[in-house]
Amino acid sequence: MVVLRVLLPISLAIFVGLAFPSSPPSAADRIGSAEKVVNLVTGRVGKAKEVRLAVGRSVHRGEQIRSQPESSAEFLFNDQTRLAVGANASIYLDEFVYSGGGGANKIILNAVKGAFRFSSGKAGSKSYSIRTPTSTVGVRGTMFDGYIGPDGSAFFVLLNGQVQVCNHGGACVQLTDPCQCAVVSPDGRIRGAQRPNRVLLQGTSPEAAVPFLLGQDKLNPQMQIPTRVARNCTGGISSTQTDAGRSNFSNSVGRGQVGEGEGVGGFGTGGANGGGNGGGNGGGNVGGNGGGLNGGSDTGGFN
Repeated sequence: MVVLRVLLPISLAIFVGLAFPSSPPSAADRIGSAEKVVNLVTGRVGKAKEVRLAVGRSVHRGEQIRSQPESSAEFLFNDQTRLAVGANASIYLDEFVYSGGGGANKIILNAVKGAFRFSSGKAGSKSYSIRTPTSTVGVRGTMFDGYIGPDGSAFFVLLNGQVQVCNHGGACVQLTDPCQCAVVSPDGRIRGAQRPNRVLLQGTSPEAAVPFLLGQDKLNPQMQIPTRVARNCTGGISSTQTDAGRSNFSNSVGRGQVGEGEGVGGFGTGGANGGGNGGGNGGGNVGGNGGGLNGGSDTGGFN
């Protein structure tokens, strides 16, 4: 009988643990809240029950945000970072550590599919990392749009500040001017242009890839950009052609033809047929420090 008295509490404890494997998120895990919710957007932490989000509802570290068709949401985080999520999207709030401007901060989002707009907050630029199935994005005082396709391909458009887009092989490109964009394909190849166009969208409708550029009126004012910038960014979407000499960039393998002098006016650390230090249009067909169209081993830039 003594044995039975000991085993019963143990068995009951095991049963409770199996039946309820995950407790609700605690207040300590709260990292922000929903500022705007349109139609059906849900959140889920671990194995806890998926819940419908509403304005004012807290979001937590480790939470998965999912939106249904014709649905969207905007979030404000503790460091004043802002995130807008479009329809049919999935984003994990993987890591969020913010202890003030001078503290050791770490903010990681994992974008799995769909469109989003990201605006960095008060944490230092090195604190942020946005990850996708094919790439990683680092930011510097930045707002940008992103879209993750069904095949894992990633498309990014810079709106202000700077971003660095890297594939998982370590090849990177820098976006420094508004409307510059980059695509990372499932095989890691990087391409880009001065502004979005249908060639880069690879069959994805503009409404799916850049919904916030096409419909800024749906966003809170803090997440909008000047109308002239939005118009410039979307001006190439109706075009099916790109100027490869001035618009496209890619990472490439091997060593490029080395030019002379320093290039100016390009972005990133690469360019066509390039060598030297700097961007495109400089120093005898110069790119810089490696990659770009037809040359280099690291990153891409414009010719």
